[in-house]
Amino acid sequence: MKHSKITDLMVREVAWVRPDTPFKAVAELLKDRRVNGVPVADDDHRVVGVVSTMDLLPKQSQHEPSGLLARLALPSRRRARAKAQATVAGELMTTPAITVGEDESVVHAAKLLEQHQITRLPVVDGAGRLVGILGRGDLLPVFLRPDEDIRDEVVHEIFEHELGMTVTPATVSVRVRDGVVHLTGQLEYRSQIPAAVALTHRVDGVIDVTEDLTWVTDDRHGRPGVPDTTEALLAVRRGIR
Repeated sequence: MKHSKITDLMVREVAWVRPDTPFKAVAELLKDRRVNGVPVADDDHRVVGVVSTMDLLPKQSQHEPSGLLARLALPSRRRARAKAQATVAGELMTTPAITVGEDESVVHAAKLLEQHQITRLPVVDGAGRLVGILGRGDLLPVFLRPDEDIRDEVVHEIFEHELGMTVTPATVSVRVRDGVVHLTGQLEYRSQIPAAVALTHRVDGVIDVTEDLTWVTDDRHGRPGVPDTTEALLAVRRGIR
């Protein structure tokens, strides 16, 4: 089954500014495009930072004693004061920019958005050049994937292809409801359990994974001549996603 790719979901026509773009032009662009942030790119189109509406606020409150600057802790106050005196994007921007590579997985992009509590990610190529923008809303099609499609991929791609086992009622049960995958049954080796869970988490549309799995052989100390199942499979998976 074909996986969703960042390049399939991202917006290619990106609003961006240069480091020397004037403050007012940045503000007008944010207002006209109805976005809360834009990438800052150099002459080679490489992303060097991001300017958000939050970066503009210190300018408005710098002359208000009870405003934003007065309420901030000292280190944050220094940064805010510097932004309050900024006149161009390069002085306003937050750096380094949080970006995602165009070949990264959609799951990785979603984790970056959540981890950094941001709403948009600049998408860059291998040289760091801006090629698109990915917002939280752009990821919705992935998480609206039908449960049956998710189950089919977990059964055929994860268990049959990656783990090399046939899914039957006598071995493993894979149930999916509202994007949550529940795995029950028995695997040959104990080390296959974390591998199965980790790989299932990486399937497009999976919200969470729960398991009630047992094993026949406890191979926690490894099997002679056999690499760790979890790390080996994840390494392969990273290479194809």
